[in-house]
Amino acid sequence: MIPFRGLGDDCKDRLRVFLLPMENQAMDMEMARLSTRYAIGELLLSGVTTVLDMYYFEEVVAKVMDEMGIRGIAGGDGDGKGFLRQ
Repeated sequence: MIPFRGLGDDCKDRLRVFLLPMENQAMDMEMARLSTRYAIGELLLSGVTTVLDMYYFEEVVAKVMDEMGIRGIAGGDGDGKGFLRQ
């Protein structure tokens, strides 16, 4: 949810009312790739060397992890739709 960080901070039920609807409309494979690159860049700059990601498009996330040289596990999103959302 990196692209939506900081949005809706003043909303009482931020996740359900604000973030999840935005994510459902905007998140696709390319957004996941770009968001992952941004997040890994921040993590590497702060000294993090290993991550566990459980989000959509885990195959894309794993590829970006490899490209950027961070150790990690890219797992599914838990509802089985990770590979289906394109």
